[in-house]
Amino acid sequence: MFEKLRRRRRAVGSTTSPRGIQLYADATEKDFDPLGYLFVNEDVAAAAQTDDRLAFAREHFAVYGQNEGRKQLLTSLLPAVVEARTGKMEALYARSPGSRRGIEPYTAALGDATLTLYKARDEARVPVPFERVSAHDYDEPMQAWFDENPSSLFLDVGAGSRPLYRPNVVYAEIAALPSTDILCFGDKLPFDDDVFDGVVALAVLEHVEDPFEVAAELVRVTRPNGQVVVDWPFLVPVHAYPHHYYNATPQGAQLAFERMPDVSSVRSSVPSFLHPVYTLRWMLDEWIQSLPEEQKADFAELRVADILAEDSEQLEMKAWSRLPTEKKRVICAGTRVVATKRARSALSPNGTGAGD
Repeated sequence: MFEKLRRRRRAVGSTTSPRGIQLYADATEKDFDPLGYLFVNEDVAAAAQTDDRLAFAREHFAVYGQNEGRKQLLTSLLPAVVEARTGKMEALYARSPGSRRGIEPYTAALGDATLTLYKARDEARVPVPFERVSAHDYDEPMQAWFDENPSSLFLDVGAGSRPLYRPNVVYAEIAALPSTDILCFGDKLPFDDDVFDGVVALAVLEHVEDPFEVAAELVRVTRPNGQVVVDWPFLVPVHAYPHHYYNATPQGAQLAFERMPDVSSVRSSVPSFLHPVYTLRWMLDEWIQSLPEEQKADFAELRVADILAEDSEQLEMKAWSRLPTEKKRVICAGTRVVATKRARSALSPNGTGAGD
């Protein structure tokens, strides 16, 4: 059974900080946490369709995990997170009195563990079920911003499951995850105006139905002279959680904030983790993993010059180019949309729908 599992390393942080609780660590024989191991390693959790999932996790770790550098969530630290969260919420309420009315306690199950967090009151859209979990730490400049300003209060919208739980960052998510403080959607943040010293939304706006509405909310809850930091992907494969709608060019990402009257200045850059080489690697990995086993070796031996030398028709004829239809929608160069207008008989005299 284990032979069918493809090893997948998690991009979880290993940096410690005196200003936070480290929720993830290497899985070790001494401190093995079977529930936390299943949470971090989705491939193992998906294969653990047995009566005793925890025993399956222990067996997988003994046979494979300890040699693969697998990570685990430290579920023993969840009570410490709850205690830190209580203090964080009091700091939030002091700045945003209206949040006491707009936020309510919420309890969620994480296997045999319990998550005690909060949610936006009367928000029926949360929590959203999840399968894959983003568990990335921040890049160095972002870490420095948070850690060098311990008395400031920040907001992370669409935070995923952060490996280091910081007491001065409010983690907002649509899914109940170990680091989630408040369950809410970005288009309706349960905070007063001018609350946070800084707000971040990292690789989030491509996943929302109206990124301009969410961008306006990020600015609304930021204090005057505070900063909003957004990472907005452009040339990346489709990666839905729960959906993927709008990528943005650098100019488009800037424009979303430049036209807001409450924004005094906008600047942009391309950090190292958004370098074009990562787009190429991500695209190629999605491509090769979708090919039949007998074609992967030929694909891996291609040079960049081999691809550049072919025209599109020749590329389509190559066996290694014949991707499954569903994968073509993930790494496509573009999408053709054909929209059919409603029949005239179904329209009212003014051109709107008869039922409108």
